[in-house]
Amino acid sequence: MDYRQAVEKTLQVAIVFRDNYTRKINENESNHIRRNIINLIDMMPSGSETQGPQFDRSGLDQGVFKITCSDQRYLNSLKESAQRIKPIEGSGFTVVELAALNSLNKVRVWIPGIPGEPKLSSLDKPNRTED
Repeated sequence: MDYRQAVEKTLQVAIVFRDNYTRKINENESNHIRRNIINLIDMMPSGSETQGPQFDRSGLDQGVFKITCSDQRYLNSLKESAQRIKPIEGSGFTVVELAALNSLNKVRVWIPGIPGEPKLSSLDKPNRTED
């Protein structure tokens, strides 16, 4: 990974529901987020020192509204703007780093059995019947 890719990774974020980071965003919610961000940018005074956020990429991907900001200044502006996106059904929005969000979605599965014994055979044992 080169320097540019490393920096870009730190600028990759997701807009998520404030009360449940892992809740999937659907197409209608994605459109709501996009419209609100555009409206918030349009409402900023022209010629002001604090320009609205500029993005390299944005969009819905597997239930996550992902955005890559152009630089740290725009990321900070997006974090402020996300707080002002109109809530949906009482749920507001926030910005989280994409790397942090990915770590929340990991799941561990425990399959009971005897250590060292093949797992499928231990699952099959309760299903055996004596004839």
